[in-house]
Amino acid sequence: MDGRVASAGASWYGTNLGSRVGGNPSLLNSHQPKHIQYVRCTIVLLFKATNTVNPKYTPESFNEFGKPYLPGHLGIVITEVAEGRVCAELPVQPHLLAPNGYLHAGSVVTLADTAAGYACIAHLPEGAHSFTTIELKSNHLGTARQGTIAVVATAAHLGRTTHVWDATVTDKDSGKTIALFRCTQMILYPKA
Repeated sequence: MDGRVASAGASWYGTNLGSRVGGNPSLLNSHQPKHIQYVRCTIVLLFKATNTVNPKYTPESFNEFGKPYLPGHLGIVITEVAEGRVCAELPVQPHLLAPNGYLHAGSVVTLADTAAGYACIAHLPEGAHSFTTIELKSNHLGTARQGTIAVVATAAHLGRTTHVWDATVTDKDSGKTIALFRCTQMILYPKA
């Protein structure tokens, strides 16, 4: 399926005994035909959008793509592009620190947002050409002064009009969580 909603109608006869028997289960088998009514049920089946990873996007292609832009300038390296996820790393360098000597929150958010953005590009639905971030949130739980921080961005929702990506930023060596991040992107299509 391609993300469209499919529905099927099903009808049956059922017994409406709620008011007559007060919900007493022992009376549900009693024969009271005058209380039978027609019931119609519509079954709605939702199918997951098929936004699978586009094989043309690889860590190498994203690293080359980001080289002249902020991800390349900061030193972000994409390490994995897979179904429903993108991983990246960022070596902690002095220019990524705040004046207090700790990793700047903007550096952490940039790493997470880059992974989520590249993941969105790699999973765009058919016919879409780009995206724009419409909301992002981060919870900063720790910091780093040296070493490398890593991120894993995973799909929470891959729709035709929006994507939601969750990203966890960790200290690569210790595994300690640095930040939790959620990003919502609006999918863009060519104008008709």
